[in-house]
Amino acid sequence: MITLYHGSNVRITDIDLKQCNPYKDFGQAFYLTTEKMNISEQEFKYLVEGITSDLIQLLIDRVHHTLPHAVEEVYGSNIYAALLRPSSGLYSQSSGYVYSLLENELKQSHLF
Repeated sequence: MITLYHGSNVRITDIDLKQCNPYKDFGQAFYLTTEKMNISEQEFKYLVEGITSDLIQLLIDRVHHTLPHAVEEVYGSNIYAALLRPSSGLYSQSSGYVYSLLENELKQSHLF
């Protein structure tokens, strides 16, 4: 038996390519590896910055927030606080997945 890893902190049973950003890396796909992810602090910061940028852009594109409002929503969210914690594993998730979490948070707080 071979163990495959995806940049996730949860078991993946179904692959949903709609959660993948078509403009990242090699396009809209689901990537697997045989090695566990060990990243440096610099790599972690790079991943967090990329997801944060995507979250802001998604709020602008999907909800028509202004840039300042989108920035405020993202940086003020519990999801962003979790993204900053390596133990949350959110840095290794797709931007689409993290956005869905942010969207749920904002809906629950009636800010969305």
